[in-house]
Formats: sequence, structure tokens, C-alpha cells
Amino acid sequence: MDSPIFVQWEQWENRIQEWLNQSTEDTLDLTNTTSFERMILSILSVKYQIVYQNLNQENSSAVTKKHSERIFSVRLSKNKLFDLERRKERDRDKLILFVQLTSRYLTPEQMNSEASPEWQELNDLCDWHGSVFLQRFRNCLLQFLRELIFSNPAYQEFIRQPVKVPAVPEIINQIYEVRNDGKVFLSVDMKSANFSMLQYIHTIDAQIYPTWADFLSVFVGARPIITNSKKLRMDCFGDLPERHKLHALYLYYTTNIYQTTLRRCLAERNVDAKCAALTGDEVIFHLDDSIDTDRICDLVQYVQSSLDKESPLVRFIVQAYRIRAFNWQQEHLCFARLFVGNNDNKFDLKCVPHRDRNYDQACHDFLETHIL
Repeated sequence: MDSPIFVQWEQWENRIQEWLNQSTEDTLDLTNTTSFERMILSILSVKYQIVYQNLNQENSSAVTKKHSERIFSVRLSKNKLFDLERRKERDRDKLILFVQLTSRYLTPEQMNSEASPEWQELNDLCDWHGSVFLQRFRNCLLQFLRELIFSNPAYQEFIRQPVKVPAVPEIINQIYEVRNDGKVFLSVDMKSANFSMLQYIHTIDAQIYPTWADFLSVFVGARPIITNSKKLRMDCFGDLPERHKLHALYLYYTTNIYQTTLRRCLAERNVDAKCAALTGDEVIFHLDDSIDTDRICDLVQYVQSSLDKESPLVRFIVQAYRIRAFNWQQEHLCFARLFVGNNDNKFDLKCVPHRDRNYDQACHDFLETHIL
């Protein structure tokens, strides 16, 4: 990446690799580290499974033009250290981390029987680093990525430009209403919209980092619970400086796709469809009730193929589904999307209250009372 911050990252990573691969010393003491250097070292500690310790409190102050920089000494260890305080860490802290990374909530009772790969990976990380440090790591990672992106010359050039204004006004998504029960919709959804737009403006090289996971693995290694985390991506890009310009850009891009590719595809397939929603990262069409399943499948494949050719960098996912309204637990109005075509017998749920806690149970209850 074209950024002085990335150069600094590489310098520290090379130093850590040299110590791990060539030194017989089990520890590496680093004096006079700045807060930004400690941020990098915290991230590298998780990537290379080493233990991070602050050796002392503030021992000096280096005055910069902007503020007084706190200087600390840091010790990195190749071996896991016995830490009595680690025993005092609460299960609640681990559960909070799990929600922050996976958007899944576990009760203390569920925690005891949870066997998912994500939970096992989090346990392994906590065993090495402790949940308190992992929370620090998560905060450091988010701040580092934001500063890395913001410092990129391509992003700086982008935010200097005027906000992109779409030719067609936004249409708010009002699909999930009782009046749409039983209706069929075609969804064209931008994949990882915020990340895709950073690729589009050349802040992130799409050839080197085709996906968010590819990009993130540079900094955290093979850590699926981190690299596959949609919530981490949303938390990172949702707080970028000048993020409103990024949001305006993907609305502008999606609108152009709607006016060119999508409307043309519908006309070429002679499909009667009304645009029901046009938002920053998604276009939704209401399909006429007379369209049979075969024509819907043909339309999905045709639109997907056209988008793959005409928008190879910014990827879209095309799906068709039928809306089914249902009252969950007799008091919460929820909606199921019953997918049509290759996704027959597959569904997901929308408008589930406290989704992180209730989604799995709501899915189970829906299957108990509805035939797909």
C-alpha cells in the first residue's frame, strides 16, 4: 500500500520476524516506544502469537508539535507467561469479544456447550493473550486500519473531490411490510460495499487484495474469526474520516448500475419489474406475480452474468426471493426471505429483535411452523 504508515508496519514486522527466526533470546525488550508503535506491536503480537507486556509506566515524554507523546518500554515473549491476573478475567469479557467479532450472542449456559470453530479459536487466543489484551488488540486494529486508509494518497485525493451526486434519487427500502407478504423480489446487492469502493478509488489494490479477508490477513495472519468478521469490517469503515463521501460514492455507483445494466437486462428479458428500493449498496425490484420460477432463475443468471462482465471490480450478488411475514413469539413481526432457484429451501430472516441473541431461535421456530 502506498502509505508511510504501511512502511512503518513493514519495518516493525521485519524486526519481529528477525527476532523470531534468528535470535535465541525468548524475549525482546523495546525501549522508548511511541503509542503508534505500541499499536503496531499489539497487532503483531496476535499475528505471530507472542506475548506483549508494558514493562513500566510512563518513563518520559517526547513533546511533538501536536501533543505530548507517552513513551513506554515493551517486552515481547515467545513463550506464554503464567499470569495470575488472567485467572480473574470474566467469562463475560470473552462473550463480549465473541459478539464483537461474530455478531453472535451466547448465554453463559450456551458458552459451556458451544463447539463452533470460532469459539474454539477465540478460546485459543484468550489462552495466549487474555481477553483484556484482545480487546486492546481489536481497538488497535481498528484505529490502525483507519489511519492506514486515511493516510493513503488515493484516499486523500478522493476526499478533496466534491461529493458525487446520483442522477436518480434514493428510494428507501420499505420491503419488509405486511403488504408485501407473498410477493417476489429481485435483489442486486453490492458485495462488501465499503471495501469495494476503497478498491474502486485505488486506495486498496484489488489485484493484491481481492477481498476484505485477503487485506486483513496481511495484518493478522490466518485468523478466520478476525478475517471473516463482517462486524469488524463495518466497525472499521463505518468510522472512517469523511465516510459520508464514501457512502455517496457507492450510491452514485449503484445508481449508474441501475440506469445502465439493470434496466437493460430487464428490458432484454422482457420482465415487468418496478424498482422498490435503491439504496447505497442495493437495488431491489418487485417482480410481477405472473413470472414463473424458470423465468426468475433465468433472469437471476442473466443479470449476474452481465454484472460480472460490466462491473468486474465492484462485485454484486443477485438473488430472488419471496417475502413471508410471520409473528415470532406472537408479538414480533418478522419476515423470511425464501430464496428462489438454486437456493430453493434456503431462507434468512429480517427484523428479528436483538438479532445477535435471537436469530438462531427465530430460525428454528420459523421452520417448526412453516413449510418451505
